[in-house]
Amino acid sequence: RAERAIHAAIDAPAQLASLDRLLATARLGALKRIAVPAHASVDRAWIAGGVVGAGRVRALAPNERFEEAVLADLAELQFRCSGALDAEFGLPRDAGTTQVATATLDCRGPRASVLALVYVHARSNFAALLHEGPPSRRDVVLDKQARLARALARVR
Repeated sequence: RAERAIHAAIDAPAQLASLDRLLATARLGALKRIAVPAHASVDRAWIAGGVVGAGRVRALAPNERFEEAVLADLAELQFRCSGALDAEFGLPRDAGTTQVATATLDCRGPRASVLALVYVHARSNFAALLHEGPPSRRDVVLDKQARLARALARVR
């Protein structure tokens, strides 16, 4: 069931109901859906456990590697930080027929926040799932990341 949800979630952005099933499989808790405008940089947004979550799905370019897509996404995210940025990146690993990578960004400064990301590559698609909150909610943000990573690791 989880494998079907994961593959369907990253097969096409039009199948966002499958992304919702992945979020449920990860047992993130009660999700409060946030409306996402058509021009937004994410496909889906939510609040879970008092932190904001978001997900987006896109096709990888024909010669684009998963690692390149992850690094490009991380480079874009660094501009959200108006102060010093500390980043941790977990090397990609296989989870069944998918590749998964994680990253954590700690932004210090006027808009301090913690971002925990899970990146997924299956077939020719790339999905980025993130949770963000203030430093005081760091444990919650990291718990959401760990739950998503565990859900993906169960897929064989």
